[in-house]
Amino acid sequence: MRILLTGASGFIGGAVARLLSAGHEVFATVRPDSASPPNCTPVICDLSAEGEWDLPQVDAIVHAAQSRHYKEFPERAAEVFAVNVGSTQKLLDHAARCKVKSFCLLSSVSVYEPDYLQLDERASLAPTSLNGATKFAAELIAAPFKSIFPISILRLAFPYGPGQVQRMISGLIERVRAGEPVELAGADGLHFAPLYVDDIAACVQKAIEEGWSDVFNVAGPQALSLRDFTLLIGRELGRQPVFKQSLQPALDFNVPLDRLAAKIDVSRFTVPEAGLGRTVRAPSLQRRSIA
Repeated sequence: MRILLTGASGFIGGAVARLLSAGHEVFATVRPDSASPPNCTPVICDLSAEGEWDLPQVDAIVHAAQSRHYKEFPERAAEVFAVNVGSTQKLLDHAARCKVKSFCLLSSVSVYEPDYLQLDERASLAPTSLNGATKFAAELIAAPFKSIFPISILRLAFPYGPGQVQRMISGLIERVRAGEPVELAGADGLHFAPLYVDDIAACVQKAIEEGWSDVFNVAGPQALSLRDFTLLIGRELGRQPVFKQSLQPALDFNVPLDRLAAKIDVSRFTVPEAGLGRTVRAPSLQRRSIA
């Protein structure tokens, strides 16, 4: 297949590009100042820019891009909206013109905000954060296009892996490496199921090749507490983590995967011990810790 991929220069999009390009012709949108991933045809495109884009004729589209400025509210809200929502509309329009066989939109469990206890795909959504609201808006504008071509929406939970920066799990690794305290809500901190980046790519590949058309939670195979996960990081780094307690109540992110498990063998997803081993030994993280 000829596949158009956005976000290919990013952490998740890069993993998707590596996997898809092994068996498909991948066209990767990149900003003018960014390099194209290996084995992909670059498509110079600023997803935050107005006007028409010169996009290739393709059989499928994977929209993995998201604005890196989602925490900068309200200063960068317009830019976040342009990338997370506006570009989604343009890509859906292009998909309709191309008569694609499948479209995959990467979303986030942040759409469940503020009710973190109801993470079922059928739950009513009313997110209040900028990231959650724009991801939800992208999902909403995609809905009418399901009558034209299959659309899979993957709601990702706590992704991690080599090369990740400025996110929760990469931040935890750097805090343990630097001997800085990790704050725990309650006795052991939040409970969550970390999701290794290669497993995300595998889900995207199957969604595109098989033409999935539904909303799917995508989380890791094992839930554990923030304390236990941090101790695993310490074991990989050979350092004893430092903790400090918070008076805030701990959240339990129970992400049901029944719908996803009907499509892919989630038992084969990467367990935290293996994923963390690959992550902390990644040269990119080691270089950043020295610089």
